[in-house]
Amino acid sequence: MDRRTAGWIIIVAVFIALVAVGAQGARFDAESLGGSDTRAGYRGTVVRDDGAGSAKVAIVPLTGVIIDGTSNIGQGLVGADSTIRLLEGLERDGVDAIILEVDSPGGAVLASDEIARTVQRLSSEAGIPVVAWMRSTAASGGYYVSAHADRIIAHPSTITGSIGVILSYPNIAGLADDLGVEWVVVKSGRLKDMASIFRDLTGEERELLQSLIDEAYGDFVEVVREGRGMPERDVRAVADGRILTGRQAQEAGLVDELGTRAAAYAAAEELAGNQKLRITRYRQRLSFGDWLLLEGRAGLGLGHPAERIVGRERLDPAGTPRLEYRIAP
Repeated sequence: MDRRTAGWIIIVAVFIALVAVGAQGARFDAESLGGSDTRAGYRGTVVRDDGAGSAKVAIVPLTGVIIDGTSNIGQGLVGADSTIRLLEGLERDGVDAIILEVDSPGGAVLASDEIARTVQRLSSEAGIPVVAWMRSTAASGGYYVSAHADRIIAHPSTITGSIGVILSYPNIAGLADDLGVEWVVVKSGRLKDMASIFRDLTGEERELLQSLIDEAYGDFVEVVREGRGMPERDVRAVADGRILTGRQAQEAGLVDELGTRAAAYAAAEELAGNQKLRITRYRQRLSFGDWLLLEGRAGLGLGHPAERIVGRERLDPAGTPRLEYRIAP
């Protein structure tokens, strides 16, 4: 094969890839009614438009592990900076309500707190009602960011709760001894190498780390107490790290109602005080690299197991919606 032929093959391959990216975008926006806008690295598509005079509602995705910095859909990361920029942009636009679409197992404490405080400010100071719509998972930090919403809606099968804080690391001191490995440390103070994987914690170190965990846990409990208007004792009764289904969370006072997308829309309509809605759903814009990563992971079966779980809703004999799950091939 000569160079010219090889060059044309490369050009055609790149063209096909670019067309595929466009098709991917079209697939992501399949429910769009035609309107769109772009902000803070997100693209908004109108998914419902009831006509003139409609209240403006924005759906903000919180899908993935919560981190400091920038969101990355290809890696399943929700960045606090990206999310807050989007929320503040929507505030400037004068939206009438926001729906947080939460599907997250949690993440960094600071990042979760930053998003939660922004939600609190939008609701209490800016007067923008916020609905937290919990999908498959809204646990730990996923619940943290939802606690200050004006209305929390979960599916009966949503996994939520996990209110607590954890710090963990491996201790390979025994293995190092067996292998004859000695870890040499030169430090400025006795606590500088605290939590080294090559030795056990001292009593003083464990006490210090526990105090940090207790403080962060107390902040988490306070966020839930304040956001839900619950007595602290009731929050602590379920804030032992346990996970809860949506139904159990409702019984514990952590969730307002059970439902799906329709319930989230109805709540936004009620809180916005309008019978008509124009709903815009925001998704992170995919770069070419993100698209390749997502398609590659899907094709090779390397995605997170949750990405391959397919749910089908049905009604049980009592008329309650439930999800049946199977693993996608």
